Amino acid sequence: MSGSILKYAFIIVAVTLIGRVLGFIRNIFMSDQFGLGVESAAYFAAFTIPLALSLVIPGAINSIVIPTMKGLFIKNKEQDAILLYHKMFTVISLFFIFLSILAVIFADSIITILVPDFTGYTHELTVELFKVMIPSSLFIGLMGLFSSMLNVHNEFFVSSFGSVINSLIIIASFFIFVPYMGIHGLALGTLLGFIGFAFIMVPSLYRKKYTFRFNLALKDPLIKSMGERLVPIMIGSTISQLTMFLERFFVSQVGEAKLSALVYANQIMQLPMAIFVGAFTLPLFPLLSEYVKSNELKKMREVLEKGLLYLIIFLLPVTLGLIMLSVETCALVYERGKFTPDDTRITAIALIFYSVGLLGLACRDLITRAFYALEDTKTPVSIGVVTIILYIVFAIVLMPVLNHGGIALAASLAAFSNTFILGLLLRRKMGWSLLSSTFYKTLGKSFVATAMMGVVIWYGKGILEFMPNWLTLTVLVGGGAGIYFILLIILKEKLVWEIFDRIKEKVGEKKAATKE
Repeated sequence: MSGSILKYAFIIVAVTLIGRVLGFIRNIFMSDQFGLGVESAAYFAAFTIPLALSLVIPGAINSIVIPTMKGLFIKNKEQDAILLYHKMFTVISLFFIFLSILAVIFADSIITILVPDFTGYTHELTVELFKVMIPSSLFIGLMGLFSSMLNVHNEFFVSSFGSVINSLIIIASFFIFVPYMGIHGLALGTLLGFIGFAFIMVPSLYRKKYTFRFNLALKDPLIKSMGERLVPIMIGSTISQLTMFLERFFVSQVGEAKLSALVYANQIMQLPMAIFVGAFTLPLFPLLSEYVKSNELKKMREVLEKGLLYLIIFLLPVTLGLIMLSVETCALVYERGKFTPDDTRITAIALIFYSVGLLGLACRDLITRAFYALEDTKTPVSIGVVTIILYIVFAIVLMPVLNHGGIALAASLAAFSNTFILGLLLRRKMGWSLLSSTFYKTLGKSFVATAMMGVVIWYGKGILEFMPNWLTLTVLVGGGAGIYFILLIILKEKLVWEIFDRIKEKVGEKKAATKE
């Protein structure tokens, strides 16, 4: 079990890391050419809905498609699965075409509601960019369906590689479109990026006998069942992303530059989220669904606990590192061209408070998937509503004290609240202790190792302040990570040995393949 989880995790980590590095390059071009100015603020505001859809739709589709398809394949009903896929393709295509048309028609009103303090040229520019990017919703929907079908067959590489294609296309737009079209060229590149993301999966789907024809025979009990589960999942996913819309609303009151700063900071924080959360959530969800279908709930609990432990081991040190090295990280990634040292300071404040919630967000996503595997979609929705209320309260209380940092901290506190409540409810629902004593031992070891790593970084910053920023970061990150894992080895943490054994195994496989 651990071997298969790590196998898929390493694949996803490797591909996601490439995609995120390219994403950083894309952000460097963005900050260099547009800084925290009107164009970047308009772009980020216009991109809010396509971005939210990309975070909500694929996960929601994944949550209903995988359990249903797994059930059909366990019963050897492959043709029924293919037929159901065609019906899903039809529903998703028609729905998002219709949604895109409506969004273009009502673009002005949508932007007015989203960022009410944007007026004049900023408002008009935001509306124009929104109209260019909103058709991407169709391809986001198809991304969700295509990746779900590949995940059912335990194929994670191609769907993860889509992020690489997306970033490459957007980077190319800085050379092909932006010189002639300005920020509108970047909006066009963003649309093309989503198209590329969806179409990169087409050859793999063909090999699995999944074609792209419509099937309008939608009176199907499975379609009805999936639809009934999709509605609460969509509501829950939308609620979980509602903080993004509320964030835009709150931050528009403290200045356009603060909006861009929050977005830039969030993009840095999303790197470890995408790498580690994607690495363990994607391969674990089909496994959780399979154990539920087979009524092997003990194995489901073991898989869930192991997934949470992997997230803790990797994300605790990352959280502290981002907090302690926020200024240096923002300067390295963004500070050039129109992005000034003052912009770095503003962005670093946001990064510190976003990073606080990194582990809460990661664990929330994994526990939510456990509810979806159990086909309980209502509980995450209900708790999501409570979390949004808490977020609003936190933001209102913290903004006068921390300015835009208060908005970021409110999101972090809301994420931890969501995780804690969902964990308690899952424990009650399953009727067993959610976490074993092994979990708490590993948690304690990770805290000790992280604290020691923090001491090393603290003193290292003072000693290495004469060095260039990029070299200081390299030494501190590399040294801190080394100290962290050495301490876990000294503390005899078994999961670390599992990870190292898997790496050695992969290296051995590559050497054997090379000799052959």
